[in-house]
Amino acid sequence: MRRSVVILPLALALLGCMGWFQSKSAGIQVICDAPIDCETCMRAPPDMRLQMLAGHIEANLYQADAIALMEAMAMASPDDRTAMLRKEATANGIQKCVLAEMWETANRETWSFGIEQVCSLTDCARDPSDPGAVVTCVASNRDVPELVGEAVEQLDTSSPQALAADLQKLAAKHGQPACALSATLRNAR
Repeated sequence: MRRSVVILPLALALLGCMGWFQSKSAGIQVICDAPIDCETCMRAPPDMRLQMLAGHIEANLYQADAIALMEAMAMASPDDRTAMLRKEATANGIQKCVLAEMWETANRETWSFGIEQVCSLTDCARDPSDPGAVVTCVASNRDVPELVGEAVEQLDTSSPQALAADLQKLAAKHGQPACALSATLRNAR
């Protein structure tokens, strides 16, 4: 018995040094700091970067709650994923979360580009009397990011003017002061 009292704390200390024990805060920090800690990931081509970051995180993450967060974020939308990580980082006393900042920048760029594409699709308003067809045309355009296309599908299609107003609000929300597609719909008779 006396021997186990001495050996157990030594074994736990050794396992802790090897990374087997990780606090939730330390686990969240692994996630947040991945872009800093994995330089190879950040030098990778953009289409491989997220996959490499996920592999780096998986190799360095041992804490069950942090692993569960990663699994939940994998199933979430980009905006929700960023919000989830920000919330957990804040709750665990982490003030700077580089991965969340990286995602926020990517989300802004995706929205900015996507809204610009949507607003340029005046050809989709060939028959402005059918707002549903306009939305389908926009959402199915290969140059419109899926996330933006899904948002467009949620707009009011009860009339061309209602769709025009919703499009203009969406464009303004994402830094696009004027939207040619909205103007085309607004001027439809």
